[in-house]
Amino acid sequence: MSDIVSKIHDLSDDQRAQLAQLVKQKLAQKQRQQLYDVVILGGGLAGSTLAIQLKKKCPKANILIVEKNQYPVPEAAFKVGESIAELGAHYLSDVVGLREHLRTDQIVKAGLRYFFTAKDNSEIARRMEVGLKEFPSVPGYQFDRGRLENHLYQINLDSGVTFWNQCKVEAIEIGEPHQITLKRSDQTEQVTARWVVDASGRTAMLKRQLNLSEDATHDINAVWFRFGMPIDVDEWSNNEQWKSRVAPGLRRLGTGHLMGRGYWIWMIALPSGGTSLGIVSDPKIHPHQDMNRFERALEWLKKYEPQLAQMLEENPSQLQDFHVLRHFSHGCKRVYSPERWCITGDAGVFADPLYSPGTDFIGMGNSLITDLIGRDLAGEDIRGRIEQYNLSFLNTYKLYLITYENQYPLMGNPQVIMAKIVWDWAIYWGLTALLFFQGNKLFDWSLISALGNDLQRFNQLNNDMQVLFREWDTIENREWENYFVSLLEIKFLRQLHIRLNVPLSMEELKIQVRNNIALLECIAKEFAAQVKHQLTVYGEDYSKDEYPKVYTIFADLAQIEVPPDIKGELNKIWLDENLAVPV
Repeated sequence: MSDIVSKIHDLSDDQRAQLAQLVKQKLAQKQRQQLYDVVILGGGLAGSTLAIQLKKKCPKANILIVEKNQYPVPEAAFKVGESIAELGAHYLSDVVGLREHLRTDQIVKAGLRYFFTAKDNSEIARRMEVGLKEFPSVPGYQFDRGRLENHLYQINLDSGVTFWNQCKVEAIEIGEPHQITLKRSDQTEQVTARWVVDASGRTAMLKRQLNLSEDATHDINAVWFRFGMPIDVDEWSNNEQWKSRVAPGLRRLGTGHLMGRGYWIWMIALPSGGTSLGIVSDPKIHPHQDMNRFERALEWLKKYEPQLAQMLEENPSQLQDFHVLRHFSHGCKRVYSPERWCITGDAGVFADPLYSPGTDFIGMGNSLITDLIGRDLAGEDIRGRIEQYNLSFLNTYKLYLITYENQYPLMGNPQVIMAKIVWDWAIYWGLTALLFFQGNKLFDWSLISALGNDLQRFNQLNNDMQVLFREWDTIENREWENYFVSLLEIKFLRQLHIRLNVPLSMEELKIQVRNNIALLECIAKEFAAQVKHQLTVYGEDYSKDEYPKVYTIFADLAQIEVPPDIKGELNKIWLDENLAVPV
């Protein structure tokens, strides 16, 4: 010891200062090697909301978020994913606790709005429109991702979560505990964690490292960009009668969809005053190289969506960014592991941006992860629960995927897609969102077991119905002009929507789910009956071999009597008066 003291004494003042600085760095590095309860890789929407949720459930948990970007982040043109439906809205508002922020700093959206092809799409007022006449009672939101994530960042700092931004993950060693090597401010840091959660988006660190990638059977591409100005379709027409169908400004505040064969385009008003625009397409119909640069996308828009193209071409200085993504959908072999790692958000699975399910999956996934980690930190053996949650979550993803597979050729078919929208939203409001609103009961094993036969019957019916829509497309594929359908004026849809906010006991929930499945069976039978009726009206020859699902569904539901009120409500969506059924 005396030799060390003597050597230090012999150092110059500068050398002693350098040695002191080195000792401080080593001590700081040693302190940072403390065991965290949870390390979250990624501080975006999925990672930051998970940290907030974990802190609510486990206030004493020691949580580290590792994020590559510098925070605060820019507000405009930061990330895609700016529209959320009811499930995701409920998660952010009531589970994470962002109700005030969403209502005051973001946009309460006026539902979804669809415009279908009419001739060359040069007059928006001629295009068949499906949307709402008023704001829905259960809200969704449109938000600026930068503004939202900055707010989440501050909440985490205030709650005691450690947030390292501008920090790169160098290596992850899975073990007990996990060892994570980080690069921060040009220094290498090492931390240990009981749990590690990958929320790194499409970087997908754990998925890549553990070889968990799984190709999706659904293949679509997308390009998207932000324009720094409002884009309001009300300004695309001078037709005052068309404008007066809905309240002024309502069209702009809903998530707009321009629909055509093999593609759809989103138009999302942002709270910063700009607009998010994206083209999502089937590459078999619209090759990606036709739109993978802004100039090419603009030429493509001139051909298919000339009114939007004209507005963009007249305001070139408003273009803020441009991004491309091939193979948008992707799967994952496992998202929760008994080795105490999890994957959430886009780092795990993604089905399709239509219907805005991204935040839905964040909400469902983060709630399961929070439950698993909370139970583990409390000393519970969670190995069986992990397997149950993993299987249930991936099955939910596959159920969503069925909604989109091979359906893009139908996007330009007003009658079939409108029927599909009614079907898909009846499922969403009547089952998926309903169960999440009731405490994420979609993954409650006791409830799912009690409803097992009903849910199995429904899953098979949904598989058949998605095929039916494709069969229907071969029969009915006409353009319809000057039609407007308000979805929430269909009474059973409005009831499903309103009931989302009604608290239910477990027994009441079972009854409601069974009633909703019975409703779906009535809708399915009526759709199948309409396809058969349509063939008869048009005088076409048809056979069971050509349209197998029409006959399968009709035969399977032969004993079901569709109530007159359901028939009457569905008459609102039949565009051909010859298809309306007497009630």
